[in-house]
Amino acid sequence: MSTELPPGDVMTSRRLIAKRLGWPDGALEACVELEADFPDWVVFWTRGGLPSDRDPGYRAVLNLHGFVCSLRAETVEGLRDQVATVDADLPRRVFPTPFTPLTYRD
Repeated sequence: MSTELPPGDVMTSRRLIAKRLGWPDGALEACVELEADFPDWVVFWTRGGLPSDRDPGYRAVLNLHGFVCSLRAETVEGLRDQVATVDADLPRRVFPTPFTPLTYRD
């Protein structure tokens, strides 16, 4: 039997997922902080073990209307550097998705 989460409680869901997947201490907070600095990106930690994702570490994914970018690094600091480099080259205007309003980047 599953427990229902309150609607819209994203952090509770993320904490639950991180705990069940065995994320290291502080990994979720590091991901949330990086996402706050770069809101177009989704950041997570993975323990690896898959053919396309063998090593544990941090991942960042961006999908802006056909422009898809996936980055990986052993540390969140290394990932932050990669994300900052790619993010600096993105167009200034971010197009809306059905889930987000139209926004403009500084």
